Amino acid sequence: MMGFLRARCFQESFRDEVEDLDSVDGMSWKTAESSAKEIMAEFLYTDEVDLGGDGVEGGEAFADAFLKQGMKSLKGKSLRDFRLYGRIFKYRCSDMIYSMVFQSLPTLVKSRVIHHLRLALADDSESYLSSREKKVVREILEETVPSFKS
Repeated sequence: MMGFLRARCFQESFRDEVEDLDSVDGMSWKTAESSAKEIMAEFLYTDEVDLGGDGVEGGEAFADAFLKQGMKSLKGKSLRDFRLYGRIFKYRCSDMIYSMVFQSLPTLVKSRVIHHLRLALADDSESYLSSREKKVVREILEETVPSFKS
């Protein structure tokens, strides 16, 4: 994020018109785009390690407490639903999308993350996610993240 803020500040110091700061040709746009792609990749666990074997067993008390704090879709699905075999979460999208850290990102970066999430979760996108998983994650995000709705 520091790269984006530096680029934005640098760009502001050399521009006469503030409205050009978010131009797709500008340095801050390119930095925001790069940051957004990295964040999106982390949100979708693109480099997640396979848990292997029979997975792991978690404590029931922890699982219940963890799940209670999460947002749920109308169908009761949550980005915090555990799987614990093969991978940690049932739906591969981080619940960090609800965090104050994400909400505090610069508007341009946040909007580009949402844009790239929509692209990655589109039915016709090439992905390691199955069509069914993309659909469920999309539904959860549409119901729980106001800025995700198209």
